[in-house]
Amino acid sequence: MRFLAAALLMLALIGSAGALETLYANNFSIEVRVSPEKDYFFAGDDVQITYTIYPKTTADKVKLGGEQGNPRSYDFKTSLLEAKGIWKIQYSGAPYKSEDFKGSSVSFEVLYFSIPEQGKEGVDYISVNLTGKVPETNLRIKEIDALFATAEEAAKDALKPVTIRVVNKTAFLADLNSLKNKMSEVRNKLESEGVKYDEKEFQNVGDLLSSAEKDLGAGNYLAADEKLRKLEEKILNLTNLADKLRAEEVYGKLSEVMNNISVKLEELQLLIQGLKGTENFTNFSSSYATLKSSADGLKIKLQAIRDYLEQEKFTKAYEECKKIEGSMYQLREDIDKLYAEVSAQQNSKGFDLVSALSPYSIYIFAAFLGVLLIFAATRFRRRRKWDELR
Repeated sequence: MRFLAAALLMLALIGSAGALETLYANNFSIEVRVSPEKDYFFAGDDVQITYTIYPKTTADKVKLGGEQGNPRSYDFKTSLLEAKGIWKIQYSGAPYKSEDFKGSSVSFEVLYFSIPEQGKEGVDYISVNLTGKVPETNLRIKEIDALFATAEEAAKDALKPVTIRVVNKTAFLADLNSLKNKMSEVRNKLESEGVKYDEKEFQNVGDLLSSAEKDLGAGNYLAADEKLRKLEEKILNLTNLADKLRAEEVYGKLSEVMNNISVKLEELQLLIQGLKGTENFTNFSSSYATLKSSADGLKIKLQAIRDYLEQEKFTKAYEECKKIEGSMYQLREDIDKLYAEVSAQQNSKGFDLVSALSPYSIYIFAAFLGVLLIFAATRFRRRRKWDELR
């Protein structure tokens, strides 16, 4: 019986030191004071923060502390440099407990407290008062947690953090100049390929850039940041549109060249056939086969570029166009050169081109019609209006 009684007593003691009750935001009333009161700070500025936690209700006064034999711990972390301060616990009906601290974090325990004969129990408030210097940021403006508080067995959002904005003047200027350069790059992309564009779009962006620059010069950093964010979005959209139009412009030009090459090769094949039996027929046929093979290879690459355009991979499409551009124009020159040589041979032979072509005229017409349809479709894709993607 004594053993059983001892065991029951031990279980009772363990129960009294059991898990803490989970706390939520509605158990706390938070008061925060930041000095000086400013919309933003610069690196190296001195800041003082007072963070006070009050119980929301009388019942919460007890909950803020721990259970009997099981205190509740509180943790505070700061991003401020050279931080130091003091934390304080004011128990109900008793002297407060406090302690100085230094560094980026501090932890302490809040005990269960009760004076039954006075009817006092729990915690009146918990406070942390700290000072420190604002850290640097690489961004033009960044919101940081100057003080972040957590409590044991409490929801993550139970204690709200203290946030401040940190401004980097150098980053502001760098971002502003970067946007100006990007605008110039977009213009160059379009003008280098002769693409027509709406000047009003660039004028609107230019006006917004000037306005942001004025805000920056006047120290209106929040307004300047908002305008720069809008500019970043606008310039990104213009860049994407410029990439699209530029790629379609170059692709359209190369498609025209390929159409010309295809027609010329059809005519060239017939002309060479008319020289069958002559001493140059074999050489002309071999040269034609080489040129035809090159044209077929370029057609495959041109089709791949068209696929990139349909997949909206405009930068890739443009890059691939530039890779084959030189080869395609060179191929056209080589075909024209061979065409001239074959034509000269035909003329010396007294060859009638119209008569030679007449048996094949229906086939040439069909091939030429197909080329025109492809060309028309290409031009239609390439002549979409500037504001299509706005």
